[in-house]
Amino acid sequence: IMLLTINDKSDSVVLTSFMRDIKVSVPGHGKMKLTSSYHTGGTPLLIATMEENFGIDIDAYVLVNYLNVIDIVDAAGGVTLEVNRDELYYMQTKIENLNKLLGIPAGSNIIPVDRAGMLELNGVQTAAFMRVRMAGNNDLERTERARRVIMGLKDNVLSMSLGEMNDFAERVLPCITTDMGQTELLSLVLK
Repeated sequence: IMLLTINDKSDSVVLTSFMRDIKVSVPGHGKMKLTSSYHTGGTPLLIATMEENFGIDIDAYVLVNYLNVIDIVDAAGGVTLEVNRDELYYMQTKIENLNKLLGIPAGSNIIPVDRAGMLELNGVQTAAFMRVRMAGNNDLERTERARRVIMGLKDNVLSMSLGEMNDFAERVLPCITTDMGQTELLSLVLK
């Protein structure tokens, strides 16, 4: 769960992660985990919960299913990230689970741990990278990995021509749920 803040005055973008297991007051439901507010009442309840507990106004939302991360990253041509040995080790099981789920041959997409460093990850590898919980500081570093993926995707998109951005948007829009129109969303990307 992340909040993207676009500041037009300072020309900056800030991603703020919210720990999914933090206990919050959920309107009409008492105390529960932040992630449970979404499972209880969908996007409207999650937004109301975040606004009430953190004193923020949320103007719009984008919801991305975990499996859609694969398509989004592949549409961007992959993402370049620094991946350490522990992350690669824990990614292996997650990659194999995704391979099985998606009907990809076993052993595909696996990166040996001795290749740690700057790597170009495909969609399956990136989705596995984002799901790693055991490497480092558990969920805290998991949120950092998700931010790194988003910033890496941003860098890829910013290097695209307008035509490539349009093609990317056409491939990605079916992968997300949002309350923004296509024009508004593309305007934000261009910012």
